[in-house]
Amino acid sequence: ANAATNVFPTSLSWASVMGATSYDVYFGTDTDPFTNTPVNITETTFDITPDPQTTYYWAVIAKNEIGAATGCDAWSFTTSAAQYPMTNATVTTCDGVFMDSGGATAAYSSSENYTMTFLPGEVDQVISVYFNSLDIELGSQQYDVLKVYDGIDATAPLIGTYCQDNDVVTPIPTELQPAVATNSEGALTFVFTSNGSVNKTGWSADVSCTYSSGINKISEQTRIYPNPTNGMFTIETRDLKNSDVKIFNISGQLVYSAKSEGNVHVVDLSNSAAGMYFISISNGTQAYNTKISVK
Repeated sequence: ANAATNVFPTSLSWASVMGATSYDVYFGTDTDPFTNTPVNITETTFDITPDPQTTYYWAVIAKNEIGAATGCDAWSFTTSAAQYPMTNATVTTCDGVFMDSGGATAAYSSSENYTMTFLPGEVDQVISVYFNSLDIELGSQQYDVLKVYDGIDATAPLIGTYCQDNDVVTPIPTELQPAVATNSEGALTFVFTSNGSVNKTGWSADVSCTYSSGINKISEQTRIYPNPTNGMFTIETRDLKNSDVKIFNISGQLVYSAKSEGNVHVVDLSNSAAGMYFISISNGTQAYNTKISVK
């Protein structure tokens, strides 16, 4: 619907127009979407990578060999905080809602086995996850289990193992309100497994970043330029040599991974879609996280 709020679409769609051979799609944050450069496509769907908590404006103009349609309306929507249902993924962010695979309205499924890692999207900060609800099947054999690790994978120190049924009135464990990373990458990893029956409503937790305490960080003199970029940019710092450089899109998908051979590293994202990307640099004992905008 027009002017929708608290949504997070990943594509735009519209009904086909009789006689149209293509469509000009105008999309951006300007209140007048027609000031943006249109993208001409033949389909009736258009993929987008919106930022959280941002208002977007868009319009579509049908075209054929005679000309372009006139009097077309502009639409808008405002995104919510990003939502991250449980799956096998690595997410770099400082804002969002972490949920079980069923999301806000459904239960998780049987026979799940997922690992999800959150990395901070801001420099010198660490992930903090505050659980607002927790409903996981209880049982003497821990039928369904959520494990939380203080690090980038399940080999990191275990914070705790959790299963808690809303039918039994017990408080959410204090170490989950919030769970805060204390490792050099500032990361938290969650592993969820479920058995073949009795699926509960799962959990909802707010993901944010907080300032680290006592964590070694790669030099604050790190330079990343230009930012925004058309795709090509340079990372430069005295602590970069032999570091792992990873870049994730806003959905948490890994789009670039390389090991730096020196203190200057050039990245090419020119074939990637426009949007916000998160950069993670780690040399095993130190870490640096930031973001870059690709136009």
